[in-house]
Amino acid sequence: MKRLFSILILLCVCAGARAELMVAMRAIERGHYVTAERALRKAAAQGDARAQNNLAYLYERGLGVPQSYSEAISLYSRAAALGLPEAKYNLATLYHTGKGVPQSFDKAQPLFAAAAQAGYADAEYMLADYYRSGRGGLDKDGALALSWFLRAARHGHPGAQSMAASIYLSGEGW
Repeated sequence: MKRLFSILILLCVCAGARAELMVAMRAIERGHYVTAERALRKAAAQGDARAQNNLAYLYERGLGVPQSYSEAISLYSRAAALGLPEAKYNLATLYHTGKGVPQSFDKAQPLFAAAAQAGYADAEYMLADYYRSGRGGLDKDGALALSWFLRAARHGHPGAQSMAASIYLSGEGW
């Protein structure tokens, strides 16, 4: 009985976080970022990785909150630790571009790789680019680059479709 009660409480908490996330996403679509921030903060505090990721996005861009890379990095890191591929990609992008942190391809690469392994097309594209250029501690490898570009292309990434075609035409990936 005690276990059943615990499961019911957990389900209610998860349902509450999901409802807050839905409110936030509708508010973002309408450009009501302050409302979105309030809803996301509640869901993020309940451990919802998507809410943490979306709240980080607001902080990264200063939408409805003061722009803060340190807060964005903290929230992306928490969501990434919970396994959210989008958060891993977003955090990797900050390391890749050096926004809010010293630029580090070596720190970006494993995050891009983890998100790519989970099937996140933008991360697949970036991992392919890292193999193509030999960044992030990876050896230059045209064949692996092509395979990741093709994987991203199959997930509908237009840049990856273009890069795969370019590699086929140039013979670079062989």
